[in-house]
Amino acid sequence: MSDRDGWWNLFRWDGQEVRAIAPITGECAAEPWELGYASYDFLDDGRIAVAVQQGPRHRLVLVDQRGAVSPVDLPYTSIKPYVAAHGKTVALIASSSTAAPQVVLVHLTEGEPRLQVLARSEHAQLAGTAVSTPTELRVQVAEGREVVALVYAPTGSGPAWRAPVIVRAHPGPTASCLLRLDWQAQFFTSRGFAVVDVDYLGSTGYGRAFRESLYGRWGLDDVADCRAVAEHLLAAGRTVPGQVFIRGAS
Repeated sequence: MSDRDGWWNLFRWDGQEVRAIAPITGECAAEPWELGYASYDFLDDGRIAVAVQQGPRHRLVLVDQRGAVSPVDLPYTSIKPYVAAHGKTVALIASSSTAAPQVVLVHLTEGEPRLQVLARSEHAQLAGTAVSTPTELRVQVAEGREVVALVYAPTGSGPAWRAPVIVRAHPGPTASCLLRLDWQAQFFTSRGFAVVDVDYLGSTGYGRAFRESLYGRWGLDDVADCRAVAEHLLAAGRTVPGQVFIRGAS
């Protein structure tokens, strides 16, 4: 893996030079400070299964020996970088905005992939619980930049909702927001709050230049981006002054 061309991609060394196998405008590896992960593995027919992150979304792709990239149609939007392959089967920890992380086998037989869920993280009684699914918000910030945020409206609210807002800054700081079922967010949205996750400057999923732009600017540009998203929500009438909170971790 190398991000020498601006994105974490697979490269091959032939003994003389290094070449990109299949250039993808997406991150084929986790954040550089995360260790012990595996974002790809080899099938027995020589293809490579790769988890690719683009913004807050992940997808699974297959790369053949010629470098051709084929997407695998899955009902998931987030894939943990613990990809493991055996034969023509890929094991994943995957989730979506309505499904918490689960261990699943993706059988890549002829035709559509067949899914086999081995384990779910939530209790069976939560299966029918109403949840808030996020919408993607793009906000113009300083210097003409754009940041992406995931907005969770209060559970059961209509399109014209107005509520107290919790803006969350992800840890890292070069981690990212993930489009997956987050029970902490659901705790607050089920109690009348809106929750907003911000992929501020420095987040993974937007290329090397975006990630490294935060270097030496920690606590400045990331905070400014979260504030810009909060001010956008205020201007849009989604909330009112005195009812906006910004929190983070790590």
